[in-house]
Amino acid sequence: MATERTAYELHREIVALKESIHVEFAYRDKALQMQATEYERRLEILNHENQRILDAGALAVSNEKFDGFVKSFAQWKRSVDQDLSTDEGKATGRSSLRAKTIANISIVLAVVGGVIVLIQFFANR
Repeated sequence: MATERTAYELHREIVALKESIHVEFAYRDKALQMQATEYERRLEILNHENQRILDAGALAVSNEKFDGFVKSFAQWKRSVDQDLSTDEGKATGRSSLRAKTIANISIVLAVVGGVIVLIQFFANR
C-alpha cells in the first residue's frame, strides 16, 4: 500500500518534529530574554527621568514660601513708604537727608530680603 508509512519514516518525522519544537522553544527563550533586557533598559531610563524630575522639583521654591515673602515684603515696603512720606512732609534739610538715608536703607533691606530668599531656596534643596 502506497499510503502507509513505514515505522522508520514515522520515527524520522517524529524526530524532525521534536527538533523543530526544540528550535522553536529556543527562539522563544531568546525572544523572552531580549524582551526582558529591553524592559530593564527602559525601566532604568524611567528611573533616571524620575530622579531628574525630583531634583528639578527640589530646586523650586514652594508657592506658600514665595507668597509669604511677597506679603511680608509688601508690608515692609508700605511701612517704609509711609515713613518716607511722613519724614518728607515734616521738614526740609535734615529730614530730607534722613529720608534719603531711609530710602537707601530700604534698598539695602530689599537686597537682604532677596538674599534671605535665595538662602532659604538653596537650604531647601
